[in-house]
Amino acid sequence: MLKITIYFINLQHINNFSMKKLILLSFFLAIFLPSCSCDETQLEAESGNSFFPMSMGNFWNYNIDFQTNNSRRDSLFIKKDTIINGFSYKKFKTKNTPIGFYSAIINGNSLRQSNNKLLLTGNAGLNFTAGLPIDLSLNDFIIFSENAVENEQLSDKAGVLTQTVSNLPLSLDYILKSVAMSSLTTYTTPGGKTYQNVKPIKIIFNLKITTLFSGFPIPVLNQQDVVTSTLYFAKNIGVVYAKTRIKYQLQSFALPPGTAFPIPTSADQTQEEFLTTYKSN
Repeated sequence: MLKITIYFINLQHINNFSMKKLILLSFFLAIFLPSCSCDETQLEAESGNSFFPMSMGNFWNYNIDFQTNNSRRDSLFIKKDTIINGFSYKKFKTKNTPIGFYSAIINGNSLRQSNNKLLLTGNAGLNFTAGLPIDLSLNDFIIFSENAVENEQLSDKAGVLTQTVSNLPLSLDYILKSVAMSSLTTYTTPGGKTYQNVKPIKIIFNLKITTLFSGFPIPVLNQQDVVTSTLYFAKNIGVVYAKTRIKYQLQSFALPPGTAFPIPTSADQTQEEFLTTYKSN
């Protein structure tokens, strides 16, 4: 805020002409000197958060391990600055099509900081199975909060999507939410690397699927958490480790003749993303 200091003077030493000039000057000052109210949120978006530095040139490389012992690599980096609804964001990209859950939800989307929170805007792919792609449009969905307490819900989005798969009309009732976990003074990943001052955040995708058969609703997937991912944010680095579990069980239901449902009846697999190299200024 612009600070204006007013000095009081002895009016007895000012003649009428000087007084008129002083009053006129005060009038113009009041009109033409704006009160500076800098947008603190915007300034914070530019400077970044200590748990997720967002300077241009920053990058994070991850090894992705599966229960099958297959290992792949994701390379996540800041591509450019972008403006959305008057706010400054950083646009993120991966070098190749991402494999890891964390890299996948960040890839192609935009992030900004506000009041020590990390806000995501874009289309998050939550494709927990290849045969049923799910893309959610998100607007400033909170995926991290430095000041959150344990079990505090940071953000949520609920809705209904409709798709036709294998000639079956599907209704997908979903809830996506982020929840803070207990802060850790030190944390050692399963890979053996130790980090200081770590704040985990849990991302949960809950889903229910129904279809219509002969005009009647039939449950395909009872409401359940199909994706649970824990992201470990380390101060001055970003996400150093992510563990994601994909688990679901379809209901037993009779399909119309000649119809095959495009996804397995059940799944239970775990994926881990380990930070290997990075630059975070």
